[in-house]
Amino acid sequence: RVNEAQAAVLEREKAVGLAEQEVAANTIEGDGTYLVGEDIKPGTYKSAGGEGCYWERSAKDGDILANNLSDGPAVMNVRASDYSVSVNDCASFVLQR
Repeated sequence: RVNEAQAAVLEREKAVGLAEQEVAANTIEGDGTYLVGEDIKPGTYKSAGGEGCYWERSAKDGDILANNLSDGPAVMNVRASDYSVSVNDCASFVLQR
């Protein structure tokens, strides 16, 4: 019975590890510039925001496609055609399913 219990615990730990990897792969953590399709996936991202939370989506030539400065929750719709996303002073952005 001990071996069965250990096997069950290991299986749960594996599932939790995979779930944590999935969340990490779909989260924009901290300030920086992220390349779409390389660093982050296209899609709708939500953040709790923060005081002075700023994000912008940019084209390859540097043109700003969209941006927002807020003191509360933020939503950012990243398109596959975007080149990069820059984030400053925001809580983590998480890709929504």
